[in-house]
This record gives sequence, structure tokens and C-alpha cells, in this order.
Amino acid sequence: MPRSGLPAALTATVTLAGALLPSAAATAAPAAWETVVLQLPAGADVVEVQDVNNGGEAVGTVDLRAVAWDDAGRIRYLPRLPGFEWSRAEAVNDAGVIVGSVEYESGPAPHERAVRWNTDGTITVLAPNATDATEATAINSAGVIAGARGGVHRPVRFTGGATVDLAGLGWVTDIADNSGATVTGTVSAAHCPPCTAYAFRQSGTAAQVRLPGTEDRVSMGAGVNRTGTLIAGSLDTHAATWKRVTSGTPPQTRWVLTDLGEARAGAPTTPEGMSADGRYLAGDATVDGARRAFVHVGGAFTLLPGNHASATAVNDSGTVAGTLRPNGSGTDAPVLWRRTA
Repeated sequence: MPRSGLPAALTATVTLAGALLPSAAATAAPAAWETVVLQLPAGADVVEVQDVNNGGEAVGTVDLRAVAWDDAGRIRYLPRLPGFEWSRAEAVNDAGVIVGSVEYESGPAPHERAVRWNTDGTITVLAPNATDATEATAINSAGVIAGARGGVHRPVRFTGGATVDLAGLGWVTDIADNSGATVTGTVSAAHCPPCTAYAFRQSGTAAQVRLPGTEDRVSMGAGVNRTGTLIAGSLDTHAATWKRVTSGTPPQTRWVLTDLGEARAGAPTTPEGMSADGRYLAGDATVDGARRAFVHVGGAFTLLPGNHASATAVNDSGTVAGTLRPNGSGTDAPVLWRRTA
């Protein structure tokens, strides 16, 4: 049955590529992972799942409209901002506060504004007086929000109804719980393509710090743990982590690179998210020409069920959020992969 208050078009089942998939129902999967298909409105076309919190709530976008799924897999549309046509939900914290952006095609600039969806069902513009586009892409447990502004993507933190530049160009993918002092993301050249990306650590208002091993390699920062001491991302086709180590007299801090390799030999591997406790890493790998979702835990990669799948986030219990294309064609289904053992 549809959740109370949802449009009648929302159904308890989803038909994709000729296969009937139960909404919010677990199906058998190999190893210690089960696949849970989340609810979709009938006729949905473009689906993205961007984040999942430790309560099992996921957020994303369905047909250019921000949505959230509760821990039972039921969908709800997030409130629109009057005058804006589209919206995107990018991240959710454990309190259920969601951040993202709203956008319209024509009208006075800026066309995109960063927003927060509050737990009381209201929507708040984060920088109402900003003169350029803004987007919110990360929120920590204390509600500190980071993202970017402008067409060239300048990393920012949102404070007191305004943006505070974090220096450089690029976009933010995650923010730690250390008062929001540490963020990570990917820095790009001012003009793309071509562009070279590299992972960065941003502390306070200091300049971006390039992580070791990224100087001559294409890299991306995907996630940071809650203490700001571990960053995950990619180096060329490999998954990688960077650990902050303090030693010596006087104490000096450095970042130590660990190359995690590929999910399978010869399979380009791109992490997209890391759990806040730093135990789990999730993302995509191209295996034998097919996109596969993976999780990395305990020093080993596991390919998740589905030959055309994408993982975007993972929480502390190992629940992975992403999309799965049944039979390799049709519309992507929003899914959670849950660890069962």
C-alpha cells in the first residue's frame, strides 16, 4: 500500500524491464548481502540514490524531484521551493536532515540554490542572498553543511545564511564531524575538459592540501570518517585511503597513502562513499564490461548482486545505497544492499 499522504500513483510494486520487483522487500542474494528494492512511483524514468544514514533512510532524486526513502523503503517527495522546477537531494545525516539544491531553467539568476530539508517538513534556503549558484552536497551529524558555489564550483561551507569559501576550485563530497573542520572532495582545473582532478583535504579556512600520491595521477576524494582522520577515494583505476598520522617532536601531521587496488584485476574501480566509522568503502567497478557495485571491508572487495549496478554510499552497519538495472536494461531501480552476516 502507498504511504499515507502519497499520490495514488505510488504503488507497492515496481515493474522494471519486464520483471516484477517487490518494493521494500528483500530477495535472496549471494554471500552475506541481500538486495532491497525501494519504492518508486509508477512510470518513473530517471532514478538516483545519493546517500543513506545510520537509521537506514536514503535520499536521492526521481525524475528531477528530490525524494527520501524511510527505513522500510517507502518513498516520499521532499517539499518544493515555490518557483523552482527541479530539486536534488544529495546527503542526509543521522538526525534525518537532508541537503541538496533546487533549480529552475529561466528567470533571474542565480538559477540554483542550496537548500536544507528540515525534519519538521520545511525547506530552508541556505544562502538566500548569494549572487551566484549554490549547491549543498554534504552534512555532518552536527548539521554543518558544505558544498559549492558558482559555475566553476568553489568549495564552500554554509554559515549564518551565507557561504564561506574554502579556497580553490572543485566540489565537496563529504564533511567530518570535527566541527566541520575537515572536508574532502575533488579539485578540477578551471576549464574542463580536459581536467585533472585530485583529492584534497580542507581544514578550517586553510588552503587546500593535496593528498600524497595524487600529484601526477587522476584522483577523487569520496569520503571522510567522522573524526577527519581517514579519507577514501581513488587513484587512477585504484581505490585508496589516506590516514592522518601525527608523530615526532614537535608533533607533525602527515597523511599516509594506502593503495587498495581494484575490485578485480583489470577492473577500473571508483569508490563513491565511505561509512562514517571508516570501516566500509563502496563504489563501482567495471568488470568484464559490466558496471558492478562493490563494498570493501576487512581488507577485501566484495562485488554486490547485479551486473548493472552502482553504489553511491554506505553506512556504519554496512548498508550500501545505489541503483540496480534488472536484466541490464530499462529503468534503474533504487536499492539498498544490506549485510546479513
